[in-house]
Amino acid sequence: MLNGPLRAASTLFVLGIAAIYRLSGGSPTHAGHPLQNVPAKFHNWQMIQDVEPEASILDQLKADDVISRNYRNASGDWTVALFAAYFQSPKAGTAPHSPKVCLPTDGWRTGKVETVSFPVSGLPHPPELNRMLISREGQEVLLVYWYQTYSSTVTNEFAMKWYMALDSFRFHRTDTSFVRVAVPVMHGDEVAAQEAARSFVDTAFLAIGGSLPGAGGIRSARTFGEEN
Repeated sequence: MLNGPLRAASTLFVLGIAAIYRLSGGSPTHAGHPLQNVPAKFHNWQMIQDVEPEASILDQLKADDVISRNYRNASGDWTVALFAAYFQSPKAGTAPHSPKVCLPTDGWRTGKVETVSFPVSGLPHPPELNRMLISREGQEVLLVYWYQTYSSTVTNEFAMKWYMALDSFRFHRTDTSFVRVAVPVMHGDEVAAQEAARSFVDTAFLAIGGSLPGAGGIRSARTFGEEN
């Protein structure tokens, strides 16, 4: 984690870049609903349900596009829930935030967030994504999630804001997304749940990224520490 002075200096740098961008007269641009282009099938994972997010969730997120879907593997052993939210021009109150912020309000207990490398077919280097175990009323769910800016995939909100500022300066883009994969832990077998998550991410990561504006999360950046 950054110490106080270094975090303050980095924050000032981000604000400086954002100010330069505003003076340049550029504006983030992307119209439409990019998440609707996320495929219904990823190799051996098939969408089985398109879930309508609750109105309260949509009101809280204020995202420009949202999808919530359930996918099942070919053998029928595992079902995973994919949730993604796209923000065309995030600002205070309408930007992606950590699941550790909102899940406790729904009664979920959140565990430690770990940064784990997930191999992805077609990428020379595995992206680093967040892994967290949550529980409620005897149920356990493994979450894998990440933030995707126009140019990079990152694992925490501070890094996301950093790259949004850099992207605004370099590309005149500030759009960003949050992607989460949820896998139920069956019979307490967390290892098996992680393998299911790895299988899904392996085939879905590039397809999800390719449905979003920008580099499609090809470059993975781990910056300014992990989420706590």
